[in-house]
Order: sequence, then C-alpha cells, then structure tokens
Amino acid sequence: MASQNTQKVYSGKNARIIADGDLVGYAQGVSWTEDYGLQDVTGVGSFEVLEHDPTIYRGTGSLQNWAIKNQSASALTNVAPSDVLNADVITLEVYDEVTGNAIRVLEELTFGGVNGGINAGALAQEGHQFRYKRARTS
Repeated sequence: MASQNTQKVYSGKNARIIADGDLVGYAQGVSWTEDYGLQDVTGVGSFEVLEHDPTIYRGTGSLQNWAIKNQSASALTNVAPSDVLNADVITLEVYDEVTGNAIRVLEELTFGGVNGGINAGALAQEGHQFRYKRARTS
C-alpha cells in the first residue's frame, strides 16, 4: 500500500526539446503513451490465456505550447522552428523544475501531424503528434 513516504511528487511542467544534441526549445502540455503490443498466448487445445507476450514497442505522444530558443535555432544555421522538427535526432526531456533532473526522456522523435483550434475568447492552440523509438527514466 502506498504511503506518503513512498510517493514521488514532481513539479515538472516543462520539457526540453533537444535537436541533434543542442537544447533548442521548451514545451508544455506533453503527453505520451507506450504500447507493448501484447498478444494472448494459449496452450494447445485450450482457450485459457496462459500469458501475454509483448510483440512490438510503440511510443506515441503529443506536445502543445512549444517554443524554440532564438539563439539555439540560429546556431542551427538559422533554421526555422519547423525545420527543427526535421532534425536528425530529436529528444524530449520532461524534467523536474525544482531539481532540474529529467523525469522521463523520449528519444528519437519523429513528428507526424498537427492539430489545432480556436475557441471563443481563447488563444489559438496547436499540437504536434509524434512517435519515438525509446523512453527512459533518468
């Protein structure tokens, strides 16, 4: 049973965007999902499921409210923010704002789509969907 002494609380509300090893910006509103493609395994002549075997790893996610740092973007030969999405290696680090330590690191992102909208009396919102190859905790 969980107790107050065993719970971890983070104050991370930002994620670092790293393109080709350089910090290029920050994002808020990050979500991710990991799917292991579980397949039911049954015994010979039985309908009873004996175990669930992982068959494939899929990491997907989305981010909203992101911004590219001007100085880092200019260091990438004056590329536009949209070009950062096409960098060779993109990493997203969700970090604890108090300690600065990474909570979750999503590696080798590929962006695959954009959604957006405008609500009455609100700012325009835009979100980017991505897939990633690996995830780790720091």
